[in-house]
Amino acid sequence: MQWKKGFGRLYCILLASAIIYSLTACGRGEETQKTDAGAAQEKIIAILGWDEYVEGNQDFINGMDMALEELGESVLLKKEYYNDGGSYDEGLLMAQGLANDDRVAAVFSFQDFEVIEAEAHYFEEAEKPLVAVQGCYEKTLERGLEYVFSSYVSSKDMGAAAAKYCAGKGIVRAACSHTDTTFEKDEVKGFCTEAEAEGIVVADLQSGPDSWNELEQAYRRWNNLGIRALFLCQYTETEAEKDWIFQVIRYIRERDPKFLILGDYSLDGPEYLQKYGKYMEGITYPRPYSVTETGRIVEFRQRYAQKYPDMAPAGDGACQGYDMTQMAGKALQGRDGTDKKNSQKDGTLIRDFFKSDTGYNGVSGKISYSGEGKIQSAAAYYCVHDSVFVTEGSYE
Repeated sequence: MQWKKGFGRLYCILLASAIIYSLTACGRGEETQKTDAGAAQEKIIAILGWDEYVEGNQDFINGMDMALEELGESVLLKKEYYNDGGSYDEGLLMAQGLANDDRVAAVFSFQDFEVIEAEAHYFEEAEKPLVAVQGCYEKTLERGLEYVFSSYVSSKDMGAAAAKYCAGKGIVRAACSHTDTTFEKDEVKGFCTEAEAEGIVVADLQSGPDSWNELEQAYRRWNNLGIRALFLCQYTETEAEKDWIFQVIRYIRERDPKFLILGDYSLDGPEYLQKYGKYMEGITYPRPYSVTETGRIVEFRQRYAQKYPDMAPAGDGACQGYDMTQMAGKALQGRDGTDKKNSQKDGTLIRDFFKSDTGYNGVSGKISYSGEGKIQSAAAYYCVHDSVFVTEGSYE
């Protein structure tokens, strides 16, 4: 997700007034703010983003709800949703308001990377955690900010994981293809750095291919260079752009069914996997959330299925939403919100819990964050089997 450029920025008094009003009146259903004396003690995890992104990650929200329900009265914590309408300006104004709202303990952002990059300093100044649920730019994480976290594996770490996979498959010469966009170029940087450490030669690196002619030329070049694997990092905004990625895969696999192709989460689309299924077997991408298959995650998925019988099975997002909320809640346990002179702010307690040296043992496995706010995860992968992405090793 990267922000479309070229629109104007509107900083007018009327817009600011409207946003300030929305910050005090936009809760939904059970999340509507209380007006009694207890409201002053209650702390909030604010969900900030656009309907299209938030509703597309309902499993993450469901996981949050399960965690809040289980935390119960051990901590006065709830969630509230703030819809920025996908607007850059509105998103920044809302972020500034939330950063300065004493009720808000942390913000979980479902926003475009450009917005997160611009608003990060609000939360740093307020000493309040900003959690990028679906990731952010590498440069955001490398600014030395203490209160910005990415619950997605970072772009460079994704690329490094792809290179490790190639090394495990005995690849000695590989190529990288990207869309000349920030996140994707950082994935390639991570791949190239790890490839060098693994003794893999990155013999070709290009933006594109963007046409059949460019694809034909690239494939001939890869063959001539003895390349046996491709790391394909393609950002897409339209269905046509998404379909092109799979046509590239089909073109290569028609000529060499054993050619190793890796990508990222942009490859995950059930309709495309079905359409191009015969060419997709073994296509791999690094698992973007830090999730380890254990008995605890099996038990969590069973509880999730019982609570949400009409929803799809609990995915990695549900596990992450549950664990991130549990972590925030446990960091705040024992705080009743009445002490106005606490030696540590709520945000600092959450930051320290997230960055604890011992980590947190959640349903997703052990979760820990680096000083940069990167989630520290062992390399794990999704591979296509029978036109569906499954965890690596589950069918081998």
